[in-house]
Amino acid sequence: MGSHPTLQTPRVTRADMLASYVTRESEMTGSDLAFLDQGLPAHKRELINVIGINVFENVRDPNLVPKIAATELEVDEEGNLRETGDA
Repeated sequence: MGSHPTLQTPRVTRADMLASYVTRESEMTGSDLAFLDQGLPAHKRELINVIGINVFENVRDPNLVPKIAATELEVDEEGNLRETGDA
C-alpha cells in the first residue's frame, strides 16, 4: 500500500469563523421576488440565499447575494486543506 498524506486540521480563529462562515437570522434579508410565482397570492414568501450559489429567476436582486460565500477546498501534497477560490 502506498503512503497517504495525513490530513491536517485547518486552524480558524473565532474572529475568522464569525467573519466568513457565520450569519445570524436577525441580520439576514431575503427577497420577496426571487421567482416569478411569488407575485401570486398563494405563493408569497421570502427567500434567503444563505450558502453558495442558488438558482433564482431574479438575478438582479441584491438581497439574493449569498450571505456565506461557497468555497472550494482541496488537500495539498502535505495534507493541508487549502481554498481554491469561490465555487
